[in-house]
Amino acid sequence: MRKVRREIMRTINVYRAKFGVPEVNFDQFGNEAADDYAKHLLETNEPNEEILKKICEARGTVGEAKVIVGNAGLEENAEFRDKNKLDEYMDAHGLLLELQHELGMLTAKNITHVGIGFAENESEVKVVEFLTEKSVMVNKIEPADDGGVNVHGFVLNPAVGLYAARIIAKSNPKKDLAVVGPSGI
Repeated sequence: MRKVRREIMRTINVYRAKFGVPEVNFDQFGNEAADDYAKHLLETNEPNEEILKKICEARGTVGEAKVIVGNAGLEENAEFRDKNKLDEYMDAHGLLLELQHELGMLTAKNITHVGIGFAENESEVKVVEFLTEKSVMVNKIEPADDGGVNVHGFVLNPAVGLYAARIIAKSNPKKDLAVVGPSGI
């Protein structure tokens, strides 16, 4: 599905360029959460804020996601040349580009990250896109040799800086694993 995600991201950024707004970045945790939510929507066809919040929390997504959903029907007994169904998923995404409200959300200046998820069954495909605003892009988190944590990424907004960080355990958000101040950043 990486190929499909890259193509959808490319089309989003082409439209953003037409509107004179900066490109967006992939949100890996958002991709995973969007996959889970797409599966939920395919099974129930019922948007649910509580389930969305639980999925985002379980997947460690940061920021409040604005969600848009595209779907496309599959032809009965159709044989697919592309096992990833690129054309079908692009059709579902393309419908979002034709809707004024959704296009406005995709081209909003404040959106910096997109998580893209997929689900399919024998009759339809769904594309779920999580749109979020973040000041920092985190590419990788890994243990450091000194027992700390290395966070790799960059600041997207030059007006924003990171002056301190509190790293917590996912299983116990009240327990600090590390607190780093300006001297350690």
